[in-house]
Amino acid sequence: MWERLIVLGMFYQRVEECIQTKNIEEIPRQIGVFTHLIEEGSLREELANIPIRYQVQMDLTKRISDERVVLGGVNNPRYMECFSAMLHGIHCHDGVAIDTMAEHHTAAFSTYYQPFMEEHEYILENYLVNYAYKNMFPFGSHPGVYDNYVIMIVHYAMIKLHLIGMAGFHQGLTTELVIKLIQSFSKTVEHNTLFVRNIFKLLKDNQYTSMAYISILVKN
Repeated sequence: MWERLIVLGMFYQRVEECIQTKNIEEIPRQIGVFTHLIEEGSLREELANIPIRYQVQMDLTKRISDERVVLGGVNNPRYMECFSAMLHGIHCHDGVAIDTMAEHHTAAFSTYYQPFMEEHEYILENYLVNYAYKNMFPFGSHPGVYDNYVIMIVHYAMIKLHLIGMAGFHQGLTTELVIKLIQSFSKTVEHNTLFVRNIFKLLKDNQYTSMAYISILVKN
């Protein structure tokens, strides 16, 4: 799924360029170009060369999660149970270095999260499909189609971070835990427009919205 999400971002980046340059008639051709690239598999080598940097993923997702709590995540007990389990699962506490948290994150990912998701990744795919329909993606709360893609990726990355931490804390995942997280996360995060605006500003201010950075954030 991470491959498809990155290709989707590359496509919407091209579409955004067409819109900004008032070259709308180019969009159908871009659809054809990307369809061809996907069918022939020529992007796989390029995607395989994207580095996996868990420290970068941890840094951004921790900032995002901290922002969520500041804006009132404590109002949802079910979400806060998941949030607390995530923090304990990756040893995210005051004074703990990002590198140390990344080590626990990597261990939880490979030992508990990845084996579960190899058979249950459809749950996250269903979440993204539902997100797309519910938010009229890519025409969401931001004016640009690429900006709306970035916001969707932020939600996906946060859910993945929570689940990896929860997997480490519970020493495994179940469909019930995943559903609990997604339902409570959606109610707590997606419905808070102030949170979404603040996170987008955080990304823009730190130049985290480029496709190069988003690719690192998405890749397992």
